[in-house]
Amino acid sequence: MEWILVQLRGDVNVEQITGVVGGFPNDTLGHVQLLHAADSELDQPIGEALLAMAREQLRESGIDEQVIDAELVESDDAVGTIIERAKNYDAIVMGGNKPSLMDYIFGDVPHRISQASGCPVFVVPPKS
Repeated sequence: MEWILVQLRGDVNVEQITGVVGGFPNDTLGHVQLLHAADSELDQPIGEALLAMAREQLRESGIDEQVIDAELVESDDAVGTIIERAKNYDAIVMGGNKPSLMDYIFGDVPHRISQASGCPVFVVPPKS
């Protein structure tokens, strides 16, 4: 896996997510794309801080800064945004959450993303 898409939703489990990415062999990583989909323009400062924190944690884990990119997008369809971006990557790393009623009806978000993008999704459980 050379190209990794890292979807960040909130700061709840950023440390665990970056820890998983930091565990990939550094000599094989060609590109790590941090992605945060903000619901609105008001959420963008929080998203920028989240991306900066994740970038720093990846650097601290030994990942070369030159392979890390960060993107903040405004989207009312985060799942669609991730699916569209994922088509260019070998794998996705994202945080998990407790299943909701919608997850039981339509399938959970990581499963839907994996099915639509065709690439593996590593789901990092939230802190307990």
